[in-house]
Formats: sequence, structure tokens, C-alpha cells
Amino acid sequence: MTKYNIKGFAVGNGVTNWNFDVFASTPDTFYGFNMIPKTLYDTYNDNYCVQPFNGMNPTNGTDPKLCDDLFNEMMDLVAPLNYYDLFRKVYPDGEQFMALEDRMETVTIGGQEKTYRKGFTAREMSPWKTMDSRQPVKELTQSADLSTLVNTKEMREALHIPDEVPAWEQCTSNEDFKWTYQQEGSQWIYEVLKQAGGIKMMHFSGDTDGMVPTSGTRKWVKELNYPVMEKHRPWMSDNQVAGFVTRYEGLDFVTVKGVGHMAPQWARPQVLQLISDWIHNDTI
Repeated sequence: MTKYNIKGFAVGNGVTNWNFDVFASTPDTFYGFNMIPKTLYDTYNDNYCVQPFNGMNPTNGTDPKLCDDLFNEMMDLVAPLNYYDLFRKVYPDGEQFMALEDRMETVTIGGQEKTYRKGFTAREMSPWKTMDSRQPVKELTQSADLSTLVNTKEMREALHIPDEVPAWEQCTSNEDFKWTYQQEGSQWIYEVLKQAGGIKMMHFSGDTDGMVPTSGTRKWVKELNYPVMEKHRPWMSDNQVAGFVTRYEGLDFVTVKGVGHMAPQWARPQVLQLISDWIHNDTI
């Protein structure tokens, strides 16, 4: 048996199984949030439609062309929203928009000039998305102030970042980072680490994420068929329900209420408490 030199493994809103995650579960999420009509949702399901993600699998259904059309109709209805955080405020085009050339900044660190891009747009965060044509041409630039703060000399020193390290950007550009898809996804990682024994694992899910929905995560977690050690229950933060937790043998599954894909960004106190409790073996 391979020895893994890790104590714990935690993932937030991660794609894990292509059969359940991303587009396979977005219709359930949209309908659950009352964003698509029941007639559209029922027709989709009555035709046994399952939409693949970026061609990872063929479209399933009695009529693949009909399934594609129905799915596109759903996506058109939710296009004005933030797919990654369906309840997050969406800002209009205008003053909030910054062109890329206006967002390039330079900072001098250790006598060297470092260039970085302030903030990011939804399109830049997920350049692989196939539905970009539905997004408005002008998009809100998010987290520009964060980019400026992290690249200050004072913050880099506080974080002990060596001078030779490049300037920080919230999302690596497509040109700098290459990836490949694995047909089997990453569910196998959980299974291998469980077999290794003694490795804590947690998967937490912001429950308003429309791209990697909680509903899909529930399906692949169920497929693991792990014994339930602690039944589904709410967990609390500051005397408020912050989400729900189910503890399985070898895996804690936790939802974070009212936030999407970037739960640590939009529910900072709650997720900080969650991670701290989990690391210290305290009750979540």
C-alpha cells in the first residue's frame, strides 16, 4: 500500500464526477431556485436528458438534438445571472467595467518591476466555458482592490513572499496555465485516500453555485456508498444556520448556505470557523 504523507484533504465546490457535476446538475439547481419553468424542466427530464460538460460525454436522451435545445433554453433564461453564484448581485455595464489595458499595473519589488492585472471578469475566470456568447460583452471587473493590496510591498512582506516570486493575479491567464481533462474526473482520489487510511477528508459546497452545484456533489457522494457516521444536520455560526453537514466514514460533506463557488470569499467568518473546527477535530 502506498504511503501518503498527508494528514487531511479538503476541497470546496470541486468538480469530481462528470456524470453528476457541472451541466449534469445545473437543471436541477435552476429549477430548485425557481429560475426555469416546470414545463421546461419536466420536458427535459421526460426525455431522459443529461447534458455533458464541454463534450466530455455525448448528450444523453431520447432525442439529443431536443435535449441540446432544451438545455440552451434554460441557459438563456439564467444568462443575466452569475453562474458561479446565482444569488450574487450582478452589476450593470458602465462605470464598473474596466478594459484590460486599463487594468495593467506595475509594482516595484526588490528593485524589480512586476506587472499584474487588477481584478478579473467571469470570462477570464473560466475561459473554458462554452456558453460565453450568452454573457454580456462588457463584464464587471471584480476584486481589483484585492489585487492592489496583495501586491503591495507591505503585504508581500507580511505573507513572507520572496522578492523573486511574480506579482499576484487572482486568476492565472489562459496563456500561462494549461490543463487537460480526465474522463474519470477526480472521484478516484477520495477512494484511494480512504483506502490509505487515517486521512481526514472534507468536501464543502456553497449551495448557490450554478456551475458545480451542491445537487451534483450529493449524487457522487451517495455513489461512494460510505456508511453514515452522523446524519444530516445544520451547523451554526454566530447563532445562525451556516449550512448543513453529513459525516460519512472517511468523508465530511458540508454545505455553506447562501453563497456560491467562492464560499471562502463571500462567507469568510463561517468558512474560517468551518475549516478551523475541522482541522482541530472540533464539532462542526
